[in-house]
Amino acid sequence: MELADAEPVKAAIRLQGERLHQHEEKFSVIHQAVRDLAEQQHGLQASVNTQISDMAEAVHRVLARLDTGATAPALSDAAAHPQQLAAPPTTAEPLPGSHAVPLPCLAPPDKFSGDSNDCR
Repeated sequence: MELADAEPVKAAIRLQGERLHQHEEKFSVIHQAVRDLAEQQHGLQASVNTQISDMAEAVHRVLARLDTGATAPALSDAAAHPQQLAAPPTTAEPLPGSHAVPLPCLAPPDKFSGDSNDCR
């Protein structure tokens, strides 16, 4: 092979080597990103497992209380687990000794016509 014919082949090989090097660098970056994501996933999975275990323990405690007939948690247990206290009732209950007065039944208001002069 003549020297003049070898020059384009050498240039093509050099170009392919540069491209391979660029691809290798990109794959290295991608590989590290995948490793980082795997570590994050492992941490999240451990956190979820811990939360599920805590919830299972709480359910078992509640079931044990229900089986024994206990109606209110002990103060020390409530202090140890404040997030497990029952939420206050959403409906208003009458105070002890008072009489519940039912709310009056009102008809729905007329539909607004869109004219502000109709307002009182």
